[in-house]
Amino acid sequence: MILSGKTCASRLKSNSSWKCNVASLRVNNSREGQAAGARHRLRIAGFVLVVLILVAALSYLFVVKPRLAAPTVVVSLTTEQKGVNDFLREYYFAYGNGSVSRLILLFDDEAILSAPDRSLHKGISDISHYYAELFVGYEGVEIRTTILEIEVRGKEAHASYNVGLRTWHFGATEPPQFFYKDSFDLRKTDDTWKITALLTETSQSG
Repeated sequence: MILSGKTCASRLKSNSSWKCNVASLRVNNSREGQAAGARHRLRIAGFVLVVLILVAALSYLFVVKPRLAAPTVVVSLTTEQKGVNDFLREYYFAYGNGSVSRLILLFDDEAILSAPDRSLHKGISDISHYYAELFVGYEGVEIRTTILEIEVRGKEAHASYNVGLRTWHFGATEPPQFFYKDSFDLRKTDDTWKITALLTETSQSG
């Protein structure tokens, strides 16, 4: 079949128009795909950002920031017993914050401390040195305590606690947990309690 010049031109023009439409469609599809990809990447980036913020917040609350559970009252306390317990709360707060200067204020000048390794420390200077070495490298401390007994006899008192302890050192991710029994002897001088003796023993559970 022989096509006239006009017919050929018309078909060529029609094919050219079709090719342009196809090319335009491909460009539009490509742009839509790029936009969808960009939206998807933004959603992923937003999700990752939220996760990082949550991890940072949890790390601050549960790792970096010193954590402390104050002595738990498991029985009704008399006014005298509550006074002793409140005083020993200060001990555990100071311990949880690794504050040697605050701890030492709670001890009698001639106090005796028996550590879990059975070493004995006598007097403010020796006890201060013991805590200073103990707290080296601490980044955080978690303490859980339970009252075992508090006995008050005038200006003398005895108290004991079960203690669950976790300590975070630099670089640690899974700190171990230790259990102790703390036994305090106290004396009141000028309406202020002072620790005269502290025995810390390892135990199987807090």
